[in-house]
Amino acid sequence: KVVVATGTSFSVELVRHQMRVVLYEGQVAVLQRADDLPKAAPVQLSARRGPADVQLRPGKELIASLDADVAAVVATDVRRSLSWEAGQLSFVDEPLVEAVERVNRNSDRKIVIGDPEVSRMPVNGVFNSGDVDAFMVGIRETLPVAVHPKGERFVVTKAQDPS
Repeated sequence: KVVVATGTSFSVELVRHQMRVVLYEGQVAVLQRADDLPKAAPVQLSARRGPADVQLRPGKELIASLDADVAAVVATDVRRSLSWEAGQLSFVDEPLVEAVERVNRNSDRKIVIGDPEVSRMPVNGVFNSGDVDAFMVGIRETLPVAVHPKGERFVVTKAQDPS
């Protein structure tokens, strides 16, 4: 996938084999392949669109698989999306596996999911980027998980039933 900015403000993020493009203002074209790039001025971009190409509008997010020719354009919460600029990570019903990937980007102390069953649990909250301790406290208090420190990493598993 190729993202072409045409005088705009946007973000691109790679999360678990997906490319996510959020458009804040202006226009962004997402092309299926780099060889689809127009040879002339970007104004001609819309004339070059193929069936897999997408022209985003402000307030929309493209979620595209990197493994298959599958993409969706959805409405997005622009303020929540921009929270990373203030050093925050904001999650609304985000699967734990994706939240962990985002937290791990800005920390030397990594989180590992040690139980596939917990990877789909929804995470909600706002955390300071790089504050792994606060994230661990947050998920331990809101999800049925156990956190096991192992050197410079944390392993997250399903909490054991006390009975």
